[in-house]
Amino acid sequence: MALVAADPELSGWAAVDDPETEFPSLRVGALIDVECDIQIPSMIKALSPTGGVLAAVKALNEIGSTIGSTSTQQIDPAKLATFEALGNLMGGDLVVVAQPDSDDWKLAGKLRSDHLRVSTDELDGNVRVVGKVSRKLTAGDQKPLLALPGLDILPRAQRREIESKGPSGPNDDSWLKGPAVMLEILAIYR
Repeated sequence: MALVAADPELSGWAAVDDPETEFPSLRVGALIDVECDIQIPSMIKALSPTGGVLAAVKALNEIGSTIGSTSTQQIDPAKLATFEALGNLMGGDLVVVAQPDSDDWKLAGKLRSDHLRVSTDELDGNVRVVGKVSRKLTAGDQKPLLALPGLDILPRAQRREIESKGPSGPNDDSWLKGPAVMLEILAIYR
């Protein structure tokens, strides 16, 4: 950080204090440091091996089929297999979404599980993020979180199909909606 701060022009370094005015001029490749509130979207938590949601759904499905309950609706095995396959492809990697001090802008990036020093429960909250800008979304653009750079776990045709359908509703947190900055996250700290 001392090196990039010594020559911000060469490194593209930006210590972001006002996202509303500074994010629009960021270029791809710039290194930024920004304070924000970070969270792991519920869909990403559900796919995570440590999230436990997949194990719980499978257990409920097993219980329902074992006792032959008609009140417990069975989950389509193909959908369950797809959900499980996505979780396996992600491994322990996570996607985080962050809200800087801005009404409009968001940040998103991938965290590799082998680089985490804390549990995923400890990630939520106010942090500083240092990262390299990999892409910017303008207002009105949207991208599924499973297709973020570095986390392209779906085949291209399937990503395009998902992108053409769009979010399932306004509260679908499995999508990053612009204006947003996608980052290659280098560090998250308090």
